[in-house]
Amino acid sequence: MKTYDLIIIGSGSMGAAGGYYASRSGLRTLLIDAHTPPHNQGAHHGQTRLYRYLYHNDAYQHLLNRAAILWPQLEGAHHARLLTRCGVINLAPKTSASLAAKRLIAERYRLPYQWLEADAIEKRWPGLSVPADTIGLYETEAGYLHSESAVALLLEQAQRNGADTAFNQPVTRIAREAEILRVESGAQHYHAHRVALCAGTWANHIAGLGFQLPFTPVRKTFAWYDVPAAYQESHGFPGFTAETADGIYYGFPDSGDGLKVGRHDGGEIMRTAAERYPYGHYDDRRDTDRFLQQYFPQAGALRDGKVCSYDRTATEDFIISLHPKDPRILILSGFSGHGFKFVPAVGEQIARFAVGESLPAALAPFFLK
Repeated sequence: MKTYDLIIIGSGSMGAAGGYYASRSGLRTLLIDAHTPPHNQGAHHGQTRLYRYLYHNDAYQHLLNRAAILWPQLEGAHHARLLTRCGVINLAPKTSASLAAKRLIAERYRLPYQWLEADAIEKRWPGLSVPADTIGLYETEAGYLHSESAVALLLEQAQRNGADTAFNQPVTRIAREAEILRVESGAQHYHAHRVALCAGTWANHIAGLGFQLPFTPVRKTFAWYDVPAAYQESHGFPGFTAETADGIYYGFPDSGDGLKVGRHDGGEIMRTAAERYPYGHYDDRRDTDRFLQQYFPQAGALRDGKVCSYDRTATEDFIISLHPKDPRILILSGFSGHGFKFVPAVGEQIARFAVGESLPAALAPFFLK
């Protein structure tokens, strides 16, 4: 029986990147997934994810600065377009602590941004309507990532580097034996010296961990709307986030498929995968309709809607941590909703873990307590 240096359970965003960097380092690597990625059962589908390079604290900024180096490297090495830099405007009330913290980070790390009042925002992007007390932090070099294309590229290159794959094989157990780790998927058993658990929403359904990971599976939705030229990327409209009285929203300019928009907070708690109901099962358009009526008054009809899954921690912070009783297992979770921009930096950490390197102290805020 072949023994791998690293088995990665869950081959979506973080798992694919871990497989890429581990296999590139010459490690015997196996990528396992319950489906065939890229797929629509996790949190990486829907074509795009926002790319922002300013965060509210140093722990995230440490990872994000590394990702900002690695994304262009991936594009150059494989002649691929993974990042579109259309800018991102972050909208919030003037009292927003989060936006103020990001401005401080921008100054500390000397990263480009613009600080805009409400009238300047509306003048710059006609068709956008914001409350009078709004402030905007515009990340001029931000934009969006082509998430499904990125996952596909990382997996393709990992396989070219020699990584094995076992797709459509849900993992049921991790057996922590004295000399080896055994990963079970039905009748199939795989062995490795180390395991990276990136299984997303249903990681707690895998037996053998010895404890429950502290996150909640949440059903989330996003949608596309018909819009006029004012909201199109070709007319200079950026990606956006918005802290509002009703919730936190995000979106993308129309690049041909309509204006994409979703709500970051809220959602429906899921106990089983069967509760990941299709778009429209609930009144899924209510929140985005209300948001668009205020901020995008020229938006038109709903074009399409999709469902994804969040593995949301109580603080919405990531989990990047060794298993508390078995340092051969690296646990990665809680990325849903704001993790994709970090993908290559986290993948690099998975590969370093696989060769026995310690997790850097800068990641301590993400360790399991």
